[in-house]
Amino acid sequence: MKLEFPQDDADLAQSLSAVIRIGDDLWVGSDEGTKAMCLRRDKRDRSKPPFRRVDEIDLVQELDLPGKTVDERGGLPEVDLEGMDWDAQGGYLWMIGSHSLKRTAAKFATKKGKPIDDAENLARLSVISTDGNRFLLGRLPLKVDAKERSSVVQRGAYAPDHFGARLAGTERTSELLDALHDDPILKQFLIAGHELPGKDNGVDIEGLAWDAKEKRLIVGLRGPVLSGMAMLLELKVTEEFAGAGGVGRLRLQRIGAHGEPFRRHFLDLDGLSVRDLCFRGNDLLVLAGPTMPIDWPVTIYRWKKGRSRMDGRQRFVWQESGELGLWVQAELKDAERKHDRPEALTLWKKNQALVVCDAPSGKRFDKPATVEVDKVVLPKAT
Repeated sequence: MKLEFPQDDADLAQSLSAVIRIGDDLWVGSDEGTKAMCLRRDKRDRSKPPFRRVDEIDLVQELDLPGKTVDERGGLPEVDLEGMDWDAQGGYLWMIGSHSLKRTAAKFATKKGKPIDDAENLARLSVISTDGNRFLLGRLPLKVDAKERSSVVQRGAYAPDHFGARLAGTERTSELLDALHDDPILKQFLIAGHELPGKDNGVDIEGLAWDAKEKRLIVGLRGPVLSGMAMLLELKVTEEFAGAGGVGRLRLQRIGAHGEPFRRHFLDLDGLSVRDLCFRGNDLLVLAGPTMPIDWPVTIYRWKKGRSRMDGRQRFVWQESGELGLWVQAELKDAERKHDRPEALTLWKKNQALVVCDAPSGKRFDKPATVEVDKVVLPKAT
């Protein structure tokens, strides 16, 4: 299935990292830029891609993000959206940024084909940086009409029971990341001056699932993977209204056994990390992949009754227990080396998930900005 974007969003179309289906729309995010984008199904014209972008939201403006200084590329610091989910009861699109650092990658050549020598590559690998809007955990209020078309409630029209909000954060941290600094395990990856970049097994958020029953968020970590165990964070938040035109404040509740503002859960994913999450009934589906940027097929684990088994305790979830297991592994059609890496998933139909990939290959990307995404069949749950 194909998604069509305007030509100006070609870079975003090639770096999709978050997706959620809301009615007849798909909302997507990218690990570049500062936008959340809505694509709508067009059932009338079958000669065109079934989903085309109809709206985009500037998250810096709409959620008053801290990074407002134009960078050397001429844009605002990227949000690096890595998870989205839909709270249908509350009418909120939840989203989260990576909260990670990044190391400048070594490369064989520039985009124009000029070789990069060893000295320059060594210098590149020495640079660790971040982007000032990556430290986002927030929500946008949406309204959905009778035809299942969704749109954002703009600032100025917020109401006390329906408003945009986010955790407190700066260009270097957030309330969530500050809390992780106090965790006896995760703080080892966050020592000031020695923090690890996300793709070096440092702290790197990927995946977000909203539990409507318990009013909580489940956050996935791409890193760190600890002795082969992947990690989830369970969060609950309170909210404060800031007026019709203000951005509300979310605050973490202290739900841990010793007053921590999170609970940890450890999953045996065969040494893989979390790339995205979604609930399917009472089960939690985990899109898994390596911590490093290497090729990998679509790999989905199923935590049976994961929603109800997160019952106020920290959990270690083992495959030997029968609770957790590999559920889907599928090679993508026309996938190429160093391209087409599964990044995000959302339920499509009862027995299908939609998987979105980063860095689409030429066979899966039509210029100026149309990208192929994949429907994956889900086995019958037993």
